[in-house]
Amino acid sequence: MLTLPKWACVIMGIAGLSVLHAEETVIYGTTAETAVASTSAEPPTLSPVSAPTPTKNTPTPAANAGQPLVTVNDQPITQVVLQSTEEIISKPPSNYPWKKKIVTTTFWVGQDATTYNDTTNYASAWDSKWTKSYGGTDNPTQRFGFLPKGRFAVTQNPFYVALPFNDVKFPDLAKKWVPWYNKELAKDQRYQSQCKGRWIEIRNADGKSCFAQWQDVGPFRYDHAAYVFGKERPNTYNKAGLDVSPAVKTFLGLVGLDMCDWRFVEAWEVREGPWITYGEQAIVMAAIKQREQAHKNSTARLAQTAPNPATE
Repeated sequence: MLTLPKWACVIMGIAGLSVLHAEETVIYGTTAETAVASTSAEPPTLSPVSAPTPTKNTPTPAANAGQPLVTVNDQPITQVVLQSTEEIISKPPSNYPWKKKIVTTTFWVGQDATTYNDTTNYASAWDSKWTKSYGGTDNPTQRFGFLPKGRFAVTQNPFYVALPFNDVKFPDLAKKWVPWYNKELAKDQRYQSQCKGRWIEIRNADGKSCFAQWQDVGPFRYDHAAYVFGKERPNTYNKAGLDVSPAVKTFLGLVGLDMCDWRFVEAWEVREGPWITYGEQAIVMAAIKQREQAHKNSTARLAQTAPNPATE
């Protein structure tokens, strides 16, 4: 097994290609109706079926490309996902620099305006129906673990953040500053964000780390590319430079106005944790586990059938 967990690689490996996002269900070979898995606090259940498992050296027949090999919470995983897990390789660290001692505040999906901030979070900078896309308001005061209590299922990762730059609104700044900027994508899909869904690592004052996805813009500024991608410091009235969700706040034990470090990370740097156990990411994680189990079973069978030199 690779030193770094395979499920961590595939989550961003798949989501990162062509800057696709976790909510774009086409990357899993499923329809929008079947791609979202259960988002309860219980871990996903894995139900294998008897279809053959593709290998790296054995291409999947085209006729079976969409055939489910396994289901998670009664949702299908196709050979498209399983075969892609065979292509994952270990890669070196990305070496994105840490932004240290950044004032960190809390926000949430569906947040109303406040006395110090007239911005609401019913929509995000990149999703005009963010609250609906999330499933409801991510209530910070009524929680069940990392999820809000309520009569709705969270359909996106509750570990999310906002950073003060909007690449769609400021394309010239994006072209100059975003290290993963894709000119062809920007040309073909002018209003598709190349920042939405990117992973960051957040570290509290005690050194505890959490991983979350960039889903909105703020706090307060929308054009501060020189801070987000460069060496400038936040310069808002309270010096805040990072907004985190209630789930991140809970995991890191934050109180609402904290000093944290953060940095961008790539696929192979996202470690195992609750940030990859919700929604479609749970489907991908379970696909990886199914692949790893199949590999273990195959290795065990080969060991049993191999001749023993000591008995010859």
